[in-house]
Amino acid sequence: MIVPAAAAGIPKEVEKGRPSTIAFYAGRAWYSGLPIGKNTGKIYYSQLVEYDHNIYKCYQEADPTAESISDLVDTDGGVINIPDAGAIKKMVPIARSLLVFATNGVWEITGLDGSFKATEFSVNRVGFQGVQSADAVVVAESEVFFVGNDGLYNLTKEDFNVTFVIQDLSSTTIQSLLNSISPYGKDFALGVYDNE
Repeated sequence: MIVPAAAAGIPKEVEKGRPSTIAFYAGRAWYSGLPIGKNTGKIYYSQLVEYDHNIYKCYQEADPTAESISDLVDTDGGVINIPDAGAIKKMVPIARSLLVFATNGVWEITGLDGSFKATEFSVNRVGFQGVQSADAVVVAESEVFFVGNDGLYNLTKEDFNVTFVIQDLSSTTIQSLLNSISPYGKDFALGVYDNE
């Protein structure tokens, strides 16, 4: 194999872990939850899925180093880095947003006009209540509930359905029961929804 002289000095990086959470949102495949390391807070998203081969292309179509056509376009893939996120445990698409649950908080990814594009999107921290278990997050009809590090919570829309807010459901009901669960036990928290 011949290595170009310009690339010879570039160190090769290999990620040995695999994503632990995958979602489908805004016509794209999303991957995250890499093991602890420098890629822990990264969320990879594919190009707009028009064909099967777009599902794994988490990069832009044009060569970013090309002199003629190098621009990022709306349908490109890429990566979103949330440096403040701890280990990302779960991603949940709901309405026009992708909710990201990490060990130290919840984030919302959405398009600026309600439609996600590689060229225009926003990432907002919803709250500091984190989760230890991916199974602790439950979608019940059009609402999201989760067993956090210190309580049971619900995510709802506020401000004319613009932003998510976290509501505490346990402080006046089952908080003493939740407090009796060891931190190790919260690693295996499982949320279940019964519509009966």
